[in-house]
Amino acid sequence: MQTPDFRDLLTRSGQRTMLERRGQTWPYAQAASMLEQNTHLLRRAPAGCLGLPFRPGAEEIALFLAAVQQGRPLVLLEGETGEEEALRTARRAGANLIWANGSITPLAGSSVARAPEPAGGGIAILTSGTTGEPKIAWHGWEGLTGPVRRSQELEGSRWLLTYPLHLYAGLQVLLHVLLNGGALVVPASRSDPERIVEEILSSRVTCISATPSFWTQLLLFGGAERLRSAPVRQITLGGEACRQALLDRLGDLFPAARLVHIYATTELGRCFSVSDRREGFPASFLQKGTPDGVSIRIQEGELEVKPRYDAEHVVGATEPVGDWRATGDLVEVRGDRVLFMGREEDLINVGGYKVNPLRVERVLEEHELVLKARVYGRASSLVGSVVAADLVCRPDADPDRVRDQVGAFCRQHLHEYEMPRFLTVVPRVDLSTAGKTRRKEG
Repeated sequence: MQTPDFRDLLTRSGQRTMLERRGQTWPYAQAASMLEQNTHLLRRAPAGCLGLPFRPGAEEIALFLAAVQQGRPLVLLEGETGEEEALRTARRAGANLIWANGSITPLAGSSVARAPEPAGGGIAILTSGTTGEPKIAWHGWEGLTGPVRRSQELEGSRWLLTYPLHLYAGLQVLLHVLLNGGALVVPASRSDPERIVEEILSSRVTCISATPSFWTQLLLFGGAERLRSAPVRQITLGGEACRQALLDRLGDLFPAARLVHIYATTELGRCFSVSDRREGFPASFLQKGTPDGVSIRIQEGELEVKPRYDAEHVVGATEPVGDWRATGDLVEVRGDRVLFMGREEDLINVGGYKVNPLRVERVLEEHELVLKARVYGRASSLVGSVVAADLVCRPDADPDRVRDQVGAFCRQHLHEYEMPRFLTVVPRVDLSTAGKTRRKEG
């Protein structure tokens, strides 16, 4: 792994803002000073792999950069999780040291003398799936920075942080900021749309990377029309299938912005992106590959890729690593386009029938009373699972009327086994910490 000179990078940006959070700012020059202090701290620490609870603070960012510069293996941990969970994850990834309360200490239960080394790469990142225990993907520095777009257009850009910093998507945002001399704007809350819109406007945010579900919540509850005056010039969507209606709405609000839908995973890294404001991706990618040289194919309805920036090792992976990698994403060719149809793991088994929650959501959201739907499986002793749905409806809609009318609408457009047996009107759809729609029951 190459060791960049981050001190020089930070020093060159001088008094330009690197981080803005709750009205307080940290310039690059201050981060350079913190980097120097953390470099000395790491040199005095025992050898081995460091678990870093990665909060969006200047001190944590400086420690991250110092560790990368020294070539020390790092495990990025959720900054807001409980201490016990953080320690358990750190041990599972092979860390023998932990950063806490401004110091680096041996991790209880690990041996400093026998510090486990990662099988490959130097930075361990947790996956952000909505179900199951997260996998741990070890990446090299070059693989993480390879997808970062560096251009004069992004110099001095101001990025809103909508993802936890320890996840692949959050780390990619941070790297775009640092390598383009931009500013990272950390919102006070990722779950309060009105407040987020206020911060986008007051902080003059120019770049926003977020999931389609996050954008949907923001447009429904944050006062979408207010966003027209925001100086946003780059929008990046990822993490989930993105529907044409959302792309059209964003295009209407930000006609001059570069609108990108990116396909990336923690294990496979960045695979490809499209910026033509159309749902899915060109079917020509299947024959010619992507502009970045990634090969793509469909096997039994599932997308497979030959990635360029994939992890060097994945802890907890059960499938063998080969040239072609199954993604778990279901796709369908329609004309000159390949559309995402949801995740294999999200399919609901109803008496032997596989129900695609994304298809049911599309039908529900066609009803005039429904603004947003979340479809998931609910356990059933008779058929294994039944389909359930949470509905965000128009403010003037009566819940009883919604259930009756939406139920009748579903009977006209869905198979019997796809029919939601539970329709619940909710104020908002439940999102994961990564901004994705949750697929677990309840």
